[in-house]
Amino acid sequence: MKKQRGFTLIEVMIVVVIVGILASIAYPSYRNYVLRANRAEGAAHILRVLQAQERHHSQNMTYTTTLSDLGINPGSETGRYTITATGLAACGGQTIAQCVTVTATAATADPVCNTMSMDSRGAKNPTACW
Repeated sequence: MKKQRGFTLIEVMIVVVIVGILASIAYPSYRNYVLRANRAEGAAHILRVLQAQERHHSQNMTYTTTLSDLGINPGSETGRYTITATGLAACGGQTIAQCVTVTATAATADPVCNTMSMDSRGAKNPTACW
C-alpha cells in the first residue's frame, strides 16, 4: 500500500481557526493605526494652513478665508481631508482681522474626528484628535 501525503481535514481546519483568531485580533489594531495616521495628516495640513495664515496676517494685518490667497489647495495631498477657513462665527465673534479657524473635514468615516479644527489663538477642537 502506498503511503499518502498531505494534510487531513482536521489539520486544515485548525489552521483556518488560528488564522481567523489572529485576524480578528489584528484588524482592529490596524484600523486604529490607519485612523491615527489619517488624523495626523489632517492635523499637519491644518498647521500648514495656519502657518500660511500667520504669514498673510503679518503682511496684510488680517487673516483670509480664501485659501487661494495663501497659495494652498483646500484638499490634502492624499485627498483624505478638505480644509476650510472661517472667521467671525468660529472665533467667538472676533473679526477676520483678529482670528481665523481652520477646519479639516475627513473624506472617509472617522467616528471621533470627522471634523478637526484649530484657530489662530491655538484652540484645538476636538481635543481628543490632537
